[in-house]
Order: sequence, then C-alpha cells, then structure tokens
Amino acid sequence: MTMREMVLNHASVEARRASRDDIAGWLKGLAAGMIQLTAGKVAQRVLRTHTHPCQVSCQDGYSLDTAFRDLGKRGYRDEGLFFLRLTTKAPLLATVEQNVSDRFLGCEGWHPTHPQPVDGEPLVLCALTDWIAISFPSEPHWDDARLKIHFRELQPDGSVSETSETIDNLARTEHADAILDRRRLRSLDDIDLKRLWRDRRSLFPNLVFGPEVEDHLKTQAHLLSPIVGKLRDLDESARDWKKRLFRDPCGWRVVGVASAP
Repeated sequence: MTMREMVLNHASVEARRASRDDIAGWLKGLAAGMIQLTAGKVAQRVLRTHTHPCQVSCQDGYSLDTAFRDLGKRGYRDEGLFFLRLTTKAPLLATVEQNVSDRFLGCEGWHPTHPQPVDGEPLVLCALTDWIAISFPSEPHWDDARLKIHFRELQPDGSVSETSETIDNLARTEHADAILDRRRLRSLDDIDLKRLWRDRRSLFPNLVFGPEVEDHLKTQAHLLSPIVGKLRDLDESARDWKKRLFRDPCGWRVVGVASAP
C-alpha cells in the first residue's frame, strides 16, 4: 500500500482555553502516535500544514513551533526533538498532484462548529487523498480516530454537490492503533498465500504460528478467504484478551489449520 501523509488539522490547534501543560500533554501523545504510524510504514515522516509551525497559533503569543520547543522544558525532550526534526510541507497543496489540486480547489469544507471554509481545508484534502488528519483533542469532536467530513464540490457541469467522507484522525496515541488495524485489515482483502505467510507477523501481530501451519495452509489454499477471516478474528480476540489479562506477551499460538467439515 502507498505511504500516506499526515495533515495538520488547523481548526483543532487554536486552543485558547487549554493550559500550556495541556498542550504539552497533547503533543506528547501525538508524537508517540505519529512515531507508531511512521514505524509501521503507514505514514511518511512529514507533516503537511497551511504554513510553517512558527506561524500557526495555539494561543495569543504561543505558536505551534514554540510549543514544540517548550516540550523539552516540560520533561518531554524526545518528543520535542521528534517535532523539531519532523519535515513540514507548506503551503497545504505543496507537491500535491495536479488532479488532486484541481479537485480540491473546487471544494469547500465545513464543520458544524467551525463553519469557516479555511477550517475544513486540511480535512477535505484528507478526504480526497486518504491522508491522515493530525489534531489536538481540544474539543470533543476532534478527539476521535475517525472524523466525518462534510464538503461541497463543484462538478464539471457547473452544479454543486454536497457529500461527506470519513477520514482517519490522530489526536491521541491510542488512535494510532485503530489506524494501524484498519490498514492491516485492508491489506487482507486481496491477499495470496505467499504474502500471507511472508507477512504473517505484521498481519496478525497477536498470533504465533507453529511450524506445521504453512503446510496446512498449502493444502487448504482453496479456502484461503475464510481462513484469513478466522485468523483475523483470532488475532483481534488475542489482542483484547492480552489487554484484559496483561499476560502472554507473545500472543496465541496457531498450531495448525484444520480442514473444512
């Protein structure tokens, strides 16, 4: 799958009611989540913005760049270095493919509590490209791993259509797990036996496969789709089980694949 970009949700960054300790805590969680996405090869180590972080205001006299630099003073040195070393792309449409740019310029996005078109622009870009929004959890509607985006789009015949798309959003560390899970599940749609066995550890991170499983899979290759579905269910159950019991860090062991009755 193609590596995705991360796009700053500017509407969420204006956090006048938050303390600077709050902002530091949000950035700490975002850094951990962004590192997960880049380490998992889901996203590029790049943050796309309207403008440079020094011109992005979190509060009066307190820019996003200043908040990055402030992390070290608050005990989050590694997270501060992560953001300061993070590549940024600005303006928003820098290096975007022409067909995407043309379509984007014919769109107007909005949010029920943020009706100004500029607030919706990064989210509309995510909807058009399947990129990932990066948000402060400054309001309840930004604190979710999925955001529903509404926008109007100018059609070739001159008419205007209204539509909505649901996009991935990272506002807390745990949202990265949900994004990684969705990526993993999408990768299973058209999988073949060779890739299933080669990538089994990343596709099913909570399962350990015994030595005879590969041979069993070969004999049951005609049932690959339902087998993949069962392995996915087992992996999700093992993940939930580990979270509840905090034991067996290696996951469940798959010792074989049975024939269909």
